Amino acid sequence: MVENVSVREKKVAEWRAKGYSQGLIKETLKWADKWSRGIARRFIKDPVMRAQVQESLYPEALELSERFLEAMAQ
Repeated sequence: MVENVSVREKKVAEWRAKGYSQGLIKETLKWADKWSRGIARRFIKDPVMRAQVQESLYPEALELSERFLEAMAQ
């Protein structure tokens, strides 16, 4: 999880540097959280393994959430 915190913080810093509002960044992070949780929940039944899969998917969720951020900023 520590690695994902670092990835998340880097992405937030990147978005702030691009001028996105804190509110929009917050909504984008919610989207990333929900996406990774939803994918893991859909395919993995075991709660421990589900948490591991969710964590492993999180960097990809942040990358995908950038599309959400850009679309909502327009």
